Amino acid sequence: MASTKHRWAVLATTIAASAAVAACGSSSDSSSGGGGSSGATATITVGIPTDDASYAPLYLAEDRDLFAKYHVKVKPVVFKGGADLAKAVAGGSVDVAVSALSEMLLAVQQHQAMKAFWGGYNQTTFAWFGQKGLTSVEAGKGKKWGVTKIGSSTDFLTRYLFKQHGINPTNGAKVIGVGSSAAQIAALKAKQVDATSASNLTAYQLEDQGFPVLAKQSDFAKEYPNHVAYAKESYLQQHRTDVQHLLQGMIAGFELAKSDPKAAADALVKHMHVSPQNAQRAYTDNVGGWYADGRLPGAADMNVFWQIGVLNGQWPKAMPESQWLDKSFIDSQAKWKGATA
Repeated sequence: MASTKHRWAVLATTIAASAAVAACGSSSDSSSGGGGSSGATATITVGIPTDDASYAPLYLAEDRDLFAKYHVKVKPVVFKGGADLAKAVAGGSVDVAVSALSEMLLAVQQHQAMKAFWGGYNQTTFAWFGQKGLTSVEAGKGKKWGVTKIGSSTDFLTRYLFKQHGINPTNGAKVIGVGSSAAQIAALKAKQVDATSASNLTAYQLEDQGFPVLAKQSDFAKEYPNHVAYAKESYLQQHRTDVQHLLQGMIAGFELAKSDPKAAADALVKHMHVSPQNAQRAYTDNVGGWYADGRLPGAADMNVFWQIGVLNGQWPKAMPESQWLDKSFIDSQAKWKGATA
């Protein structure tokens, strides 16, 4: 395996090799208890859609080898988007994804037997910036708005923002896919767009360059299901003990990130290649949304999530939990989270 410095920089093109690991590397039993797998080490392929500051607890768990205590070896894979990651989970080349709930739900609607089983990443980190002189979302009516990609979470959130400010989400403004991070900044600087969405690390650069903030995601939701851990239902049934051990390592990562801001910021410097100052800013913006107990947002904020999906045609109405959530891991954690493998 590569050194820890590069372990979360594995390219998605290596997924074929990971498939063989996923097929034979997990040495779990199918019991429902929280005990170990006869002392054997389970290899679990874990995918994320892209590197992001919100993943600091996961980076820490891997960098500090917090999974080893529970006899788990994580094979990390970074993709170029959540849709491709969902396909990899469906195909069996990734065991567990930690990614957007919306992308998993789209796969469920396509009759993929997947379930979310853990939350804990409930940040509202998106913001929208405009050209200098643009002072409000309402003033952006009829103008060009940049998002990472048409059909992405930033696209859906932007159209929901339009509705909140009296702009027709379908044709009240022109939404353009410009790419992520550097491309968003370049598009705004070159005046290819009048406004753009931005995650927090991109937002810091735009703020520093004097572009005005038009709105923040936190304006309409205190929390949001930013990422969930999900897997095929068959994997959760057959490897329940290993999944519990994986979660024990993840919980340790959450707890370390919450208790040691410097360790979390240092992980972001290494994995995100950002300055220590911006890493600390990102930590401050994300820490309030990390929950070691894997909770999802409350009912009011989840209602906003479902409204966004309805507005954008992702689903006709809120889906019952029984269709997409396996609550048994969250509900039973008191029995196994402190156990030693």
